[in-house]
Amino acid sequence: MSCILCSIYWIIYSFFEIELLNHVSNWNCSIFEYFQTIVNCQEIYSVCNISIHRFCIILYNNKLLFKSRQWVFTCIGIQWLLGMICPLPLFTIFGQSCEDINEPLWLRLYILLIVLVIPSILFLLINIFIVLHARSARQRVAPIATINQEKLTYRRDIRLIKRMLILLLIFLFGWSPVYIVFAIQNTYSLSVQILKLLATVGVLAEIINLFLYNRKVLIFLKNNCLHCRNM
Repeated sequence: MSCILCSIYWIIYSFFEIELLNHVSNWNCSIFEYFQTIVNCQEIYSVCNISIHRFCIILYNNKLLFKSRQWVFTCIGIQWLLGMICPLPLFTIFGQSCEDINEPLWLRLYILLIVLVIPSILFLLINIFIVLHARSARQRVAPIATINQEKLTYRRDIRLIKRMLILLLIFLFGWSPVYIVFAIQNTYSLSVQILKLLATVGVLAEIINLFLYNRKVLIFLKNNCLHCRNM
């Protein structure tokens, strides 16, 4: 859901960017930057959130709490809360114009860390543990039924990791150049604007990826398209 919301936001933004920037006044540029950072944080945090959720299920397999809906909603709530709290330091540039914005170096590096570096490292560490744990579980001596179940679980975990890794790589390839260039230049130059357009292409790739791997959505769209053709 976070990926879809992020995709919708940036597609709309790419079409109305010039008009939006012309209407952003000096006093609310920090708010504008704050919401943009929230959108990107929610997308990459959602990928990490899924990994953390799966990590807890594997580590605490006998705990019903981690298999309940309450735990799912708790993870989602924490994700959105962190996504809104982490970009709060952006309000230190309150009152600056978006065209003449001058963010301090520490703030630019901080945004780079919370949006790209820390989530990526967390994602890799958690999924490395999941793979190692799954492999060690397969090597244990157990009844045939248990072994078969563990094989199915292992394959499911690997498929999930591959899907999340694809989403993470698309996000990193799309947005890493934007944040790195902005951290170096500290200005909304033409190169940054062009990179944002390229990032929007990455957003479209994420939408395509979500639809390709979601069978229920594909079946729904296929049935509706056939229904429309038969009318």
